Amino acid sequence: GDVAYSGGRRGFISLLVDSGGQQGGEMKPGTIDPALAEIGKKNGLLVWRINKFELEPVPEREHGIFFIGDAYIALNQKYEGCWDVHFWLGKNASTDEIGVAAIKTVEIDDSLGGIPTQHREVQNYESPLFLSYFTDGIRYVAGGYESGYNHVEDQFKNWKPHLFHCKGKRNVRCTEVECEVASLNLGDVFILDLGKDIYIWMPPESGRLERIKGMARAKNIADVERMGASKVHILDDVEWDNDPTFWSYFGGVNAVKKVSKGADDDDNYWKRLTEQITLWK
Repeated sequence: GDVAYSGGRRGFISLLVDSGGQQGGEMKPGTIDPALAEIGKKNGLLVWRINKFELEPVPEREHGIFFIGDAYIALNQKYEGCWDVHFWLGKNASTDEIGVAAIKTVEIDDSLGGIPTQHREVQNYESPLFLSYFTDGIRYVAGGYESGYNHVEDQFKNWKPHLFHCKGKRNVRCTEVECEVASLNLGDVFILDLGKDIYIWMPPESGRLERIKGMARAKNIADVERMGASKVHILDDVEWDNDPTFWSYFGGVNAVKKVSKGADDDDNYWKRLTEQITLWK
């Protein structure tokens, strides 16, 4: 959750490393990373993704996308002198990535005079402050750098369908799930990403906020991340159970009969989910 920490720079490294990371021989604080050259210059959000032992800036159009096999750092400048730096862990992030992110977080703190408030964020258990930076919600994507996930330039080549489950009453998260009929339920919103076509599936029992956030997320993927290269198809109360293209990925239109009801309420769903994951205590 929102774990603000003020126990000193070395103490923060120890906290993060003891939480699952480790310090490698090359991960030493001191020299400021060139990737951090822009920090403190203007208000707003900066995000970096850990790539091996380096920081890779995340383009603004990709803010809110998190690969669960990676670690990230986010720095928000409300105004000069008011900074929050967040260390985000995907549930499958490696110990090396965690250790690198810990060191880089301290570099940011050093370069801003030790003023920033530091927060540790865990997938599915993010603080309200962290979530507030991403107005269209956040999206968890399977894999990471080690998986060789395709980037924007070649994303439509050999494209594999991705299915995202959008759920939550206050903070809607879109999490990648297996692309199969067993993943669907009648109470939630799902996004089927086919690359050039994106289907937003909204069964009658799905919640209003989930629909709004799901549509916003699908539109963001198409218009911002892919710069208009994808088209969004909305399957609402009329088309949710009969669109042939959508259902072709789940065994045909008759597969709708196999879809389970959305019996789980959102609060209990996230409570159980956060209990299941390993928290970095």
